[in-house]
This record gives sequence, C-alpha cells and structure tokens, in this order.
Amino acid sequence: MICGNMVFIDTAIDIAIIAFAIAIISQVMRMKFINQKKLKDDQKKMKEMQPKMNELMKKTDEKSKKELGEIQKEYLDITKEMMQGNMKYMLFSFPVFIIALYFIKEWYNGIIIPLPFELPFFGPDVGWLGWYILMALISSVVVSIVMKIIEIVNKKKM
Repeated sequence: MICGNMVFIDTAIDIAIIAFAIAIISQVMRMKFINQKKLKDDQKKMKEMQPKMNELMKKTDEKSKKELGEIQKEYLDITKEMMQGNMKYMLFSFPVFIIALYFIKEWYNGIIIPLPFELPFFGPDVGWLGWYILMALISSVVVSIVMKIIEIVNKKKM
C-alpha cells in the first residue's frame, strides 16, 4: 500500500475530481489521435457505400462482382484507417486510466460512500470503484457536451 486512506477534500469529491480529470484527458487525447472531421467524413462515406454494396450483392454478373470487390476494398481501407486511429488513442489513454485506478484503489480502498438515494445495481452505498464508475459516466457525458458546444461556437465564429 502506498499511502493508505488519503483524503484531500472528501472521498466522494476527490474521486469525482479524478474521474472528471481523466474524462478531460481522455477527450484531449482523443482529439489528438483521432481526426474528428475525417472520422465523420469516413463514416458518412461508408454509410453511402452500404446501399450500393447491398444492391451489387444481389446481382450475379461479372461487372457487378468486380465493382462490388472494388467498393469492398475501399470500405475495408477506410475501416482499417479508422481502427488504426483508435488503437493509437487506446495505447496512450489506457496507461493513464490504469495508473489512475491504481492510485484511487490505494488511497480509497475500503471506503464506503453513501448515495443520496438507492440506485439499481448499486444499492444505497458504493465503494470507491462504484463511485468512480458513476462519476466517470457523468463526467464523460458532461465533457462530451461541453466539447460539442465549443465545436458549435467555433463553427459559428468561422
């Protein structure tokens, strides 16, 4: 054990701050490693390809089969590129997440946090991990909404 029960402000607030910080770091890393505009363009392009591929799959002539093969190759290339971006993001964000969870466990292991109301699957109170999961979910949603608002504001300025 590194530090034992270490409380800076309050256990619940400490873990919430850590979860919020990790959500921000995660979003920044996501923006760094994944080009959001290109990702949206690629998703749109793939969505447009699907009806054409479905139509060509129903045909049996060689020309249709060849065209289907070309579209499928392009589709796979786009998918591969998207997965590579996600892998880079995961490679750099995963260690941050694991290190943070390690320290939260070391500092707050055994502490029970009472909830203001009973939650399904959680009950009337939670340990450090349950609280972290709740705060991480809330933090991720809040950070995503703020990032969307910032994106919208920046688009209007242009």
